Amino acid sequence: MREGALANKRDFTGSGDEPSTRPFWVDGLGRSLPQLHTVSNNTTAPFPSVTGGRLPFMDHLRWGVVVLVVTLHSAVTYSGIGGWYYHEPANLDTTSLLTFLTYELHLQAFFMGLLFFVAGFFVPGAYDRKGAGQFLKDRMLRLGVPTVFYAMVIEPAIFYTVLFHKGSPVPPFWETYTRYLFTLQVLSGTGPLWFTFALLIFTAFYTGARLWRGSAVWKPAVNRLPSHTEVTGFIAVIALVTFLVRIVQPIGTDVINMQLCFFPQYIGLFVVGMVAYRGDWLLRIPRAFGLFWLRLAVIVGPVLWVGILLSGRVWSGDFSLIVGGVRWQSGLYCLWESLFCTGVCLGLVVIVRDAFNRHTALTRFLSANCFAVYVFHAPILIGLTVALHGLAWSPLAKFLLLSVAGLIVSLLASHFVLRRIPGLRRIL
Repeated sequence: MREGALANKRDFTGSGDEPSTRPFWVDGLGRSLPQLHTVSNNTTAPFPSVTGGRLPFMDHLRWGVVVLVVTLHSAVTYSGIGGWYYHEPANLDTTSLLTFLTYELHLQAFFMGLLFFVAGFFVPGAYDRKGAGQFLKDRMLRLGVPTVFYAMVIEPAIFYTVLFHKGSPVPPFWETYTRYLFTLQVLSGTGPLWFTFALLIFTAFYTGARLWRGSAVWKPAVNRLPSHTEVTGFIAVIALVTFLVRIVQPIGTDVINMQLCFFPQYIGLFVVGMVAYRGDWLLRIPRAFGLFWLRLAVIVGPVLWVGILLSGRVWSGDFSLIVGGVRWQSGLYCLWESLFCTGVCLGLVVIVRDAFNRHTALTRFLSANCFAVYVFHAPILIGLTVALHGLAWSPLAKFLLLSVAGLIVSLLASHFVLRRIPGLRRIL
């Protein structure tokens, strides 16, 4: 994800590290990493600014999360754990249940939060360059248009496809579609693009705050890196606020297709992303600092996870004690979720930054097509699920097959069809 002059459209086969596409939540892709320096955690010495080059590693975080989104929806299809358009009926044995459960809940704990962090990182710079009017116009094009298209076209198409496949009575299209529009059900028809809808709301609030208070309040006086104490406080606050929200909005509920039970994390990481941009945190944060929190997440996290499985009866498929309410099991789940998310996000940032801050032909391809995959993977997965319906494989095997096939078909459809359609390429 890049900013500034790097937002100009380029041919996919262009030279250098630069992908050709503009991502959907920022104004381009990543920048190359200037020479990194090992720094103390609280240093205030000058360091290379994020405005001085590209950050390809941010591209990798972005398309990596999109890949995980496809695999998660493939898992939900065959596990029945979580909301999705279609669940393939299956009786899961204990091993399959725990495998699906562990995979899905661990992904849910961090991957969308990481995406909001990346999105927030590029918001201040885009606003600084464009001003309020052009910034909002650009966000409406890149976030609003895909969201509206999905709700108006893709969601109804999936609805009728699933009805036909199940052999259910199919209501008259125009009668159902008119009711869908005029009863405002369309607001809940965003599918996976609830993310772009939420991001559009976040950036609108940011714009309002900038117009109200000016840019000075968004620029820290000291570019000090966060301390371990501050990260601990962030984890505790997110866990507490999430626990409180889930008393009234437990997991499984939503408001216009947005699960508010996860939004304390999303909002928190979006704001942290903006602060990280102003302080050049991503270039300056020591590798050891990020790895410390990653180790904590993967060492302490499993202990909390086992406690959740046992105390919350989750191992048996009963989620009632952890989804919300005034229950200590829900509080434990919120704490684990916040710790795991923060640790994994910090760890991934420093690992990918230091080891994978370059583009190859493959990563350019993935970066260029990942938004189209995000927008269109749902109908593609549904179509493949219908095609695989008669395959007598285990749910885990079909999940793996659907994940791989869904990614391949989605990427090929994006590269050879979707991004070649006039008008779509500018958005995708």
